[in-house]
Amino acid sequence: MLPQRPCPAGALCASLLLVAWMGSQHTQQLMMLVSMLAAVAALGSASSVRRIGLAGVLALIFMFALDGWFAAGVRPVPGLLIAYGRFTATVLGQAGDILYAGEGLHSSIAVSRLPNGRLGYHNAGKIQASSQPLILDALADPVRRSIIRQLAARPEWSISCGSFDLPVSKATSSHHFAVLRDHHDRRGKVMD
Repeated sequence: MLPQRPCPAGALCASLLLVAWMGSQHTQQLMMLVSMLAAVAALGSASSVRRIGLAGVLALIFMFALDGWFAAGVRPVPGLLIAYGRFTATVLGQAGDILYAGEGLHSSIAVSRLPNGRLGYHNAGKIQASSQPLILDALADPVRRSIIRQLAARPEWSISCGSFDLPVSKATSSHHFAVLRDHHDRRGKVMD
């Protein structure tokens, strides 16, 4: 009987060291090979292998070939899954191209070209950064820049919506306020 202590150590080694060093795909393939070798070792010594005869040897060769075939079928972790994590199902067909996907010790990262042409940096299944932050879209319009300038001219950054001097109708002004409001955090600062 094999000692029980190496099992947790082997699991920790595989999850902490091998995945970070080799990636999930190659670690799974290595673990399949190691489990096959462990199964052969569990059969006994070389003398017991001699006793099984030609049929047993052919069965072992077949099992090793089958194990190799299964190991070759292990696919890498899909880049889309690395990029969006548990939200992958919600972005299928609208996510864009995955340019890079890599696994690390603590997390996996991906870089994608979003449908709008921007580059997105994904970590932990979420977009953490973009080549063009969304706030730049909000400030791309001259009316919205005028709103920000007029707000900045007030020391308390407070002005009623009807007090802005804007060259557009009230309905259009309302739209521009809504776009800026979408980029506000709770402290009232404009952010991405």
